[in-house]
Amino acid sequence: MTEIYNLLLAEERPDENGEVRTYWHAAGTAFPHKNGDGFNLVIPPGMSLSGRVLMLPRKARENAAPDAQAAAEFNET
Repeated sequence: MTEIYNLLLAEERPDENGEVRTYWHAAGTAFPHKNGDGFNLVIPPGMSLSGRVLMLPRKARENAAPDAQAAAEFNET
């Protein structure tokens, strides 16, 4: 099964107490390229990315999502 990763975008802003905190927003999905070198990144249309992006493996419960099939089909093209 293909390992699927979440892309998270960091946003630093003050919380309700005025302390600067980092908030993470889902920014897309990543999975290994079929040749084993690098990754395919899938970013939703209209999403603007800049700054710090974190890539983390999805937890097992999230791997059940249809993204695994989408990753396999994406690698075929």
